[in-house]
Amino acid sequence: MDLFSAKFLFLAVVALVVLGPDKLPPALRTAGRLLAELRRVSAGLHEQSRSVMDQAGLTEPIEELRSAARSLRQPVFVPVPPPAPSEVNVADPPVTPEHVIAASAGDQ
Repeated sequence: MDLFSAKFLFLAVVALVVLGPDKLPPALRTAGRLLAELRRVSAGLHEQSRSVMDQAGLTEPIEELRSAARSLRQPVFVPVPPPAPSEVNVADPPVTPEHVIAASAGDQ
């Protein structure tokens, strides 16, 4: 059982104990009506705020900001080109993680 169903079951048992089997159904109906009204009011406020933003001309700048925020969340990958053959010294050993660890241990 996941955490949500455990919490819901706990609340149902508490409501049954506190309200009793006679008062529980009307209380649940009232709670359902309140939630429906809250959703209607929330949707109305959302629509009004969109309307005000459209009238004020703020919709496009806000969308530009959202787009910029989305692009900042994407991982940045900058490809590093391989060195030119003239820059590679064949006498140098390749750098591996072991070489880096050994070099940093020697610095201490």
